[in-house]
Amino acid sequence: MELTEELQENQFEEILENMPQKKQETRDEMLSRHRKEIAMKKATTKGSKAEQKAKKKKIEEERSSKVLKSGCGRRNGGGDAVAVAGCKGHSVTVAGSQMEGTEEPQEKQSEEIPENMPQKNQETRDEMLSRHRKEISQLQDKEIALKKAAAKGSKAEQKAKKKQVEEEVSQLSANLKERHAEELASLGYSSSNDGNNKGNLDNLVKAIAGVSVTNQAEHSKPSKSVKRREKRAQQEAAREQKIQEEQSNIVSDRIIENKKLEKKLEPLGLTINEIKPDGHCMYRAVEDQLALLSGGSSPYTYQELREMVAAYMRKHASDFLPFFLSENMTDGEYSDNSLTQRFEDYCREVESTAAWGGQLELGALTHCLKQCIKIFSGSFPDVEMGKEYKSNSGAGSSNPGIMLSYHRHAFGLGEHYNSVVPSLTQ
Repeated sequence: MELTEELQENQFEEILENMPQKKQETRDEMLSRHRKEIAMKKATTKGSKAEQKAKKKKIEEERSSKVLKSGCGRRNGGGDAVAVAGCKGHSVTVAGSQMEGTEEPQEKQSEEIPENMPQKNQETRDEMLSRHRKEISQLQDKEIALKKAAAKGSKAEQKAKKKQVEEEVSQLSANLKERHAEELASLGYSSSNDGNNKGNLDNLVKAIAGVSVTNQAEHSKPSKSVKRREKRAQQEAAREQKIQEEQSNIVSDRIIENKKLEKKLEPLGLTINEIKPDGHCMYRAVEDQLALLSGGSSPYTYQELREMVAAYMRKHASDFLPFFLSENMTDGEYSDNSLTQRFEDYCREVESTAAWGGQLELGALTHCLKQCIKIFSGSFPDVEMGKEYKSNSGAGSSNPGIMLSYHRHAFGLGEHYNSVVPSLTQ
């Protein structure tokens, strides 16, 4: 017996009421489904018209199969579309538009959702400064690699490559400095020389201390805790400002220094072998020189050279204490015991940390290695140490001695030493 139209409608309503509700779709599930549907739609645009038509038909059949199994359609911009198989081929569409034609709004929705995704937390001041230091260090490593690559070939080729490297590094440094300045501006600091440096510094202090940098009038007296934070931040803010000011001059100072040094070394047939600026640069430069003199590997590593220097300085403390005190003495009186302890602490730093080496350590090395050490510089007159060992090196000898270069403006890190080698060995 055939069902009447009224009975069919009642059956459809009963079916809809008893249909199981689909669990609410999560955001990740929705995005995953959107991507799959967009990919499926794109796949139907490839191949001949017959192939495209067949692909579309297959996709629609798969969709219909899923709808009939789950009892739910896809969620689109207009609501939920539910298709149900009825008697005599009837179908019902509930609370929404038909299945077909929903790809476009879904694709648009998929594109809009990422814009509403939660944003990454704003970078803190310490994280920003740490990243800045890391980026500067990466630029230094890149400069060293470029210079090593440029120190090959004929003199003319080396000169052209070095000039190109200097220009590239200068541009990269300027771009990096400009970007860092823009990012620091978010802390209320500006590096512009507009006569408002004091205001910039005040803003930076407040940003470091966690105080608002807006220009609103302060109607209440700052609390003691705010004053303490500002006081603690004052010194650090001044240091950061000084770094920013020095960075504006660092590129030009380094280029000038390098040009002077190059002009000094080129007539001697010498060039610079770049050493990593990691605190061990002086000892690594000496290690490189010892390897060059031996024609193979160095008899001592940079760490063994550190230990050697510390042992020699302890053994000949009376020779080094006057120079140590002149460089490290501060206001106040010290007993002999405290001075001896300070010197011992210094020697311990020399042998077990990455403390930079200087004139005291070079003086000890000349005696430990019994070698004359010559230091070339673009900022100061050249210096020779351990001249009493010059008979073992220099003119008329196959041993030219240890040759280093001293850089005052390298990377903005302070003192730095490189190894000086014959141009032909590069």
